[in-house]
Amino acid sequence: QGSPLRWGAPNEENVRWGTILGFYAGMGRLDDTSTPLPSGGLYIGGMLGPTVGLVGCFSLASGSDAAGGAMGFAWGLAVQGWPVTRIALRGGPALVLALDPGFRSPVLGPGLTGGVSVAVVKVGSFVLDLRLDMTASLSAAFGSLGVGVNLN
Repeated sequence: QGSPLRWGAPNEENVRWGTILGFYAGMGRLDDTSTPLPSGGLYIGGMLGPTVGLVGCFSLASGSDAAGGAMGFAWGLAVQGWPVTRIALRGGPALVLALDPGFRSPVLGPGLTGGVSVAVVKVGSFVLDLRLDMTASLSAAFGSLGVGVNLN
């Protein structure tokens, strides 16, 4: 007989099930700004298999320059996978809203969202990670570097 499973898979196993829930915060920047400002996002979904899930995601990035502040928002549907236990990759289509510096010229259009994260702390289904999230459309690109917390 092997050791019993308590809550979740053992930390060294690359197996997940159930709900995926996470949020992150960090510093972000838009392609048309020079100064990074706070950014973040969240995602929720479910597992399709032991190492692949489907998530709905939202991201926000802000930045500023001499003309004022700018913001980017993205709402997407993405596939999230874990090629190894502590590395997660996410990518998929998104609807992107970008506001130029001075909060002028809002543009809404299709784009892509993606991210990569490395788990620094993993205890059962709880993960604290370092992450890079990016969004791009025909009118804007923005990203965030930060820390995330998730359950999966």
